[in-house]
Amino acid sequence: MEIKKHGGYRPGAGRKAKVKEDETREAFNEALRRLYNTEDDLESKVAFILDLIKTQRGQLFIAEHVFGKAPQVIESENPLFQIPIVSFGNKS
Repeated sequence: MEIKKHGGYRPGAGRKAKVKEDETREAFNEALRRLYNTEDDLESKVAFILDLIKTQRGQLFIAEHVFGKAPQVIESENPLFQIPIVSFGNKS
C-alpha cells in the first residue's frame, strides 16, 4: 500500500477559486450582453431564457432547474410482489 505524503493533497484538486468563478460568470454575462445587444445583465439573461424555452431541451433544462429533477427510480409500495401484467387479447 502506498503511503500518502501530503495527506490526500493532489495538485489541481478541490474547488476552483472564487475569483476564477467570478471571471467565468462575467465572461458569460458579457457574451450575453453582446449577443442580445443589451446594457443590462438581467435583460440579456431574460432574452437568453426566452430563446432557450423555444426548444424542447431548453424547456426540460429550465423545468429541472426551477422545479427540481424528477426521480429516476419509481418507488413501489411493495417491492416483493411486483407481477408483470400480460395481456393475451380480449376474452369475452
